[in-house]
Amino acid sequence: MDRTILRLGCMCLLIWPLLSVKEAFAALSTGCQAVNTQGSFTGSKIYWQQVSGGYTFSTGETLKITYSSPGITPTTAHINLGTSAALGVPASYSSKVSTTTFPATLTYTLDQDYTFLMFSIDDGNVAMTDMECRKSQVITFNDPGAQQLSSGTATLTASSDSGLTVSLASSTAGVCTVLGTTLTLVSAGTCTITASQAGNSPTGDYFAATDVSRSFSVTASSGGGGGEEEEAVENIPTPVDNVRPVVTVSVLGLESDARTSQPSWRVAIEISEVVTGFDINDFLLSNLTISEFSGSGREFSALVSSVTPGRSSISVPAVRFQDNANNLNLPSNSVSWHYEPDLLLNKSVTAVAKAYASLAQEHLRNFSQPINSRFARLGQVFGRQIATEACQSDESEGQSEIPGCNHDEFDSGDANSFALSYQGIQFTFKDPVMRSIFSDQPAKVNSRGLLKDLETLVNSQGEIDSSSELIGQMIGATLAATDLEPVDLNPAGDASAAGWSIWTEGQVTVGNWDSVDSSDGVLIAIGSDRAFGDYARGGVALTASWQSAEINPNDDVDAENYGLSFYGAMRPKGMALILEGILGAADLDIASTRKETATTFSADRDGTMLFSSIGVRGLEPVGRKFQITPHGRFELGSAKIDTESETGGVWAVQYGDQNIDHQMLFIGLDINYHRALPKGLIRPFGSAEYGYSFSSSENVTMKYAAGTRSYNLVLEDETDSTVRIQLGLDYVSNDGLISALVYTRNEALGGGHSDDVRIHFSSAF
Repeated sequence: MDRTILRLGCMCLLIWPLLSVKEAFAALSTGCQAVNTQGSFTGSKIYWQQVSGGYTFSTGETLKITYSSPGITPTTAHINLGTSAALGVPASYSSKVSTTTFPATLTYTLDQDYTFLMFSIDDGNVAMTDMECRKSQVITFNDPGAQQLSSGTATLTASSDSGLTVSLASSTAGVCTVLGTTLTLVSAGTCTITASQAGNSPTGDYFAATDVSRSFSVTASSGGGGGEEEEAVENIPTPVDNVRPVVTVSVLGLESDARTSQPSWRVAIEISEVVTGFDINDFLLSNLTISEFSGSGREFSALVSSVTPGRSSISVPAVRFQDNANNLNLPSNSVSWHYEPDLLLNKSVTAVAKAYASLAQEHLRNFSQPINSRFARLGQVFGRQIATEACQSDESEGQSEIPGCNHDEFDSGDANSFALSYQGIQFTFKDPVMRSIFSDQPAKVNSRGLLKDLETLVNSQGEIDSSSELIGQMIGATLAATDLEPVDLNPAGDASAAGWSIWTEGQVTVGNWDSVDSSDGVLIAIGSDRAFGDYARGGVALTASWQSAEINPNDDVDAENYGLSFYGAMRPKGMALILEGILGAADLDIASTRKETATTFSADRDGTMLFSSIGVRGLEPVGRKFQITPHGRFELGSAKIDTESETGGVWAVQYGDQNIDHQMLFIGLDINYHRALPKGLIRPFGSAEYGYSFSSSENVTMKYAAGTRSYNLVLEDETDSTVRIQLGLDYVSNDGLISALVYTRNEALGGGHSDDVRIHFSSAF
């Protein structure tokens, strides 16, 4: 019994190698599995490594990735491989394959095991699609050799080293056909059989294999022996090939009538039999260019790229080429799709949209600046009022010496230190008519001279060069003959005509905000206010500002703003503070220019602005040389930029309405120091304030002017906090000369900054 068991065991060992074993699929590495799970990504780089994720990549595995067109050129795409380092230590890697032509598909078969993989692109973000990591496979197809027609059938042998089933197909149906592995001979001629294996992605381990074709002859006679059998074979009639080639066109990875943001696609052309004379000029294209045409026999490929947004299509018309029997081809199917690039990936477009919002925010931030400066000066006036009231109250109580009332601070040099008419900009008119109306010294003539000038003007019918001057003299004389007085736009005293005070303000701004690389601007304001009772002043101000922003060397945005504001300040009786308020509106005009390759796109957008603020400012008696006063205010504003389309070509963009909110709360301190000089007064001053924004995010809808799809861009503020620091120096001379130098720094914490410089010179006329 034991011997029998021993013999059976030995027999099993002998026949074991003879048993057929099905090849098992080798599992993919952990790194390959991670790449396949990712599938796609948008950015500048994506990587996997052993040190952080435990990923490895095995020899023989093949990487494949498709890169879309980048927004910034020139640039290079890479497949990088190397080894992981320890945590905190950069990995060691090198580029194994790269390209500078886009869109592009890169592949690389690993020559060894790796522990670090990175797909990357220089100078920009792109869409990385079709990320795959699988094993390659090779087909082995035995050549069947020459065949005798009389044999009827034959068995073909083909396999893949992956163990996956290989498909066989005949491209010469008139000579031979194949079903499974059985070859059927139809007529004498050349038989071509192609072996293919399509792989098992996206769920399996293998890419498609490279096709292997075998061509061999089929003869009608065995070549010897004679007799009736040979004669019967030779008498078989040769079939006539009158079948026209059938053409099938497909776009790899894209369904017909689909929408896509990718401009270029690989096209495959399959023909039912071997043909000749087929070339790149045989396609019917709509909104496409074609390149990289290759192939022969019955399989061809090409790269097509959409020219403009919209529908693109490709087909092959009939009667363009022929088969070996000179049969002309039938028309192919037509494949079409709708191309529209993703606007949100176009950095030029999104940067301009952000710049629109940034400039509108800049105008809203600066809208109240001139009036806030005016409020600061009115605070000094109300502080002087408090000091006067205190002195009068103390004197009425019979005090011999009142601190802060009869000291040097109130010498002659201080008399005009808080003049309500304060000029940062001087106005003059070239036209004598305007100069006669807006001047502190109008032209004056007697009545006889006035009649003579009127006679001269009538006789000349307005044709002499001095007509305007005569009109100016007449208006000046008329004003002089009445109780009315001309308006002085450059006064330096407490008030001008009819109790109104006139002030002007100007500033130059440079810096950068949010998405804007650099910006500069100029703001000019002129205002006038008067007293309403003893404890309030109100007025009106006109502002004009010009802002220019450079986004990058190719794109810029310019804005103009003209506004009208009403403002007022009131001191509650008996309280050392003033209440301030502003309400205004403005017209906004924003123009943009951007360049893509050799094309320039421009747009001119209109907009409106509404602005309001309320604030409170502390006061101290002016008699004190050194003053620290707190202030706070809440600003509420909005800007709307209307819908407008660019000009410049089919890639022009239409920007939808943009609504920009401005809601900010400011708190701060004003610091002033007064120093009386023999010939005037010098006043160093400064302020510091912190602002917090409650504004919500902004959305802008965009689309290509020639397209239909809309894109929504969300514009988030980069920061909610702003710090504003101001330093300045005022000098007021006894003869009315006023000069000032003011520097302001606006710092949006984490979101850019601007620097304002204001220089004032004015004097009485």
